[in-house]
Amino acid sequence: MSFAQWFGAVKGEKRSVAAPESNPSLPGGRRVRGYTISRLPFGAYLQALEKLQSLPGDLLRACFPGKDADEILTALKNLDEGALVQLIAGAAGAGAPYLLELISDFSGIPQDELRDDPAIGLDGLTEIVQAVWEINGLKNVLAAAKALKRPAPPTPTGSKA
Repeated sequence: MSFAQWFGAVKGEKRSVAAPESNPSLPGGRRVRGYTISRLPFGAYLQALEKLQSLPGDLLRACFPGKDADEILTALKNLDEGALVQLIAGAAGAGAPYLLELISDFSGIPQDELRDDPAIGLDGLTEIVQAVWEINGLKNVLAAAKALKRPAPPTPTGSKA
């Protein structure tokens, strides 16, 4: 079997993810506040990472409207307590749409429903994020990433004789 066949990457072929009943290693979806949260394909993670790349610059431009990069850096270097509080509030307000977009992408729930459905609310949003985290095995991904960061044990050299 070729690599392309193994990944199901044959041109024009569409594959569905096996049902959890037929493959116990795939967790099923979970109902949260009336919505089903399901396991995501890898491509969904890649799309979210692309969106995250512009987040820092977009947030800084929203917090410092009309300023260029040099002016923003100067303002950040000279922050006092009042300006820091204002920056945090501005970042929280400007970051909310990004947060909703990411949660929507990961959960499959449209942004307007996340924002406006009274059944969700702030506590439901937290439950949705928790369900996405658990169903997609993100705890395992983080553990594996941390393991990659650990240095390998030194290889003994020389002879024991």
